[in-house]
Amino acid sequence: MRALYKYLYIHLYKLTSKKGRRNTKYGALMYLNMIFICLALPIEMVLFSRVIRFPNILFIIVSGVFVVLLYLINKRIIYNRKAFKEALLQFNAETRSQKTIGYAVSLLLLISSPVLFVLIMWGLVQLT
Repeated sequence: MRALYKYLYIHLYKLTSKKGRRNTKYGALMYLNMIFICLALPIEMVLFSRVIRFPNILFIIVSGVFVVLLYLINKRIIYNRKAFKEALLQFNAETRSQKTIGYAVSLLLLISSPVLFVLIMWGLVQLT
């Protein structure tokens, strides 16, 4: 799982650095968090709305804590210098075609994760 995090993070980092942004490490981390939050939040919502019946306010608090914990875990795994340098060295040796595939996969996940979030939530609303 860490290899997937590093792979996506490095390709998102390289994509954001091509745009000339000032803080590309943080931007890539935020994009990675958005991807995983959009994909994991519906699972958490199904778990807590179907399996465990929570009041709405408690559900919102648990969802907020879940998002913050996911952010902190991603930051802990990837954002430190040692892990960043290791991942950068690991994926700098890619061929041009591997880099193109990595960029395509990263962009596809970045674009499709909010769309999947909306579709999953729409499906959940239709089920109730």
